[in-house]
Amino acid sequence: MKGKCIIIMGPTGVGKSALALFLAHRLGGEIISADAIQVYEGLQIGTAKPSSQELAAVHHHLVDILEPDQRFSAGEFMKLALRAIKEIRGRNKVPIIVGGTGLYIKALLKGLFQLSPRDIVLRKRMEKLCDKKGLPYMRRMLKRIDPESYGRIGENDRQRILRALEIYFTTKKTMSQHLKENPFAENKLPAIKIGLILPRAELYKRINERVERMLASGWIEEVEDLLQRGYLPQCHAFKALGYREIIGFLNGEYPAERLKELIQQNTRRYAKRQLTWLRKEEGLNWFSLGKNPKEVFQRIAYFIENRLGEKKTNQLKGKFYEHEARKLTGCLS
Repeated sequence: MKGKCIIIMGPTGVGKSALALFLAHRLGGEIISADAIQVYEGLQIGTAKPSSQELAAVHHHLVDILEPDQRFSAGEFMKLALRAIKEIRGRNKVPIIVGGTGLYIKALLKGLFQLSPRDIVLRKRMEKLCDKKGLPYMRRMLKRIDPESYGRIGENDRQRILRALEIYFTTKKTMSQHLKENPFAENKLPAIKIGLILPRAELYKRINERVERMLASGWIEEVEDLLQRGYLPQCHAFKALGYREIIGFLNGEYPAERLKELIQQNTRRYAKRQLTWLRKEEGLNWFSLGKNPKEVFQRIAYFIENRLGEKKTNQLKGKFYEHEARKLTGCLS
C-alpha cells in the first residue's frame, strides 16, 4: 500500500463509517476513529459508535479509551493516531482514518503549531475565576481580546476558551495571531482523502431520522445511566452534541418532543459547519452518494486501488470525475 493512509471525511450522518468498514474488508485495513467523542467509554448511542459485531469484524483504534470525565485534545489524538498507524503498517494493513472532527484530521496530516507551554499557576487562577464568575463571563473576556477565536470556539467549550485566554496572557498574542503566523506544516502524512457528500435535503432527512432512531434506542437512558454512575453534567464528554440537550431535558428545561427537535436542529447546524470546513480542505476527492451507495463504494475502492497502484482498471475515466464534480454543485452550496 506504499505507506499511504486513507482518510474518509464528510458531514455527520453521511455514511463515513459504512464506507470505512467496506474498505477495511476490501483492502485489508484497520480503522482509526477521528471522532472527538467516540474515545469515551459509555457514550454509545449518541456517538453512533461501531457495534460489537463491527468491532469484532474489523480492528478499531481510539474507541472507548477514556472515561467521560477525562480530557482529550487534538495533540493527544495526533500522538495516539500516529502510534496506531505505525502498528497497523507493521501488520501490513491499511490505516483507514474516519471521523468528523476536522481539526483532528488536520493535525494528523500536517501537525500542530507549537504554542507556549502551559502556565499551571495562571491556569488555576483562571479556573477559579471561571468557577466564580461563570463561563459566559470568560467568553465575554475572550470576545474582547480575540474575536476570531470567540467566533470559532463553542460556547460551552470551557477547555478551549480558557486555553485561548491562557495563550494571550502568557504570550501577549492571541490564538488567532499564532494561527496566522504559525500555519500547519505541509504534507506531514501521505494520504488519499475521500470526501462523502449528499444533497442537502437528503442529508438533513437522514439526520432527522437518525436522531429519532437514537432516542428510540435508549439514548436518554444511556445519559441517565452515566449520571447515576457519578459523572457530573459538567464533564467533558457531555459537551457532545445531543448529550447536553438530553441533560437539559432531564433537568426539566423542555418536553420530550422539543428535545427531539432541538437535537435535530443542532445536528443539522453542526453538519452545515462541517461542510464549511470541508470546502476549504485541500486534496479531497469528492464522491456523491445517491440511491445506490454500494455502487459508489465500489467506485471509491477502484479509485483508491488505482491511486495505490494495486489495480489497473478502466472503471474510472476522467468523465466520471467530472460527473461527480457536477453532482456536488447542489451539495456544498
